[in-house]
Amino acid sequence: MALGERHLLEADGPESKCSACGAAIIWSKHEKTGKPNPIDAEPSDDGNVLVVGERYTIVPAAERASHAGKLRKSHFVTCKDAASFRGGKA
Repeated sequence: MALGERHLLEADGPESKCSACGAAIIWSKHEKTGKPNPIDAEPSDDGNVLVVGERYTIVPAAERASHAGKLRKSHFVTCKDAASFRGGKA
């Protein structure tokens, strides 16, 4: 099992907690690739991730104003322990 995979297995329902820092996250799959990603549970004023159902998309900067209050950030960006997910990559 790769280092990041243990975190995928700990997801519990639509909202769970990051096993590294304890922050509230939701697991969502990229709309095109289907790859799961931890997303911060709370919207962010400077977010760029729009979650719709079980999928997410990255919203281009020019379109973010129309999604105000709904955009979140990838938890890989905000997690203080993000390096623990990289499995030795710099």
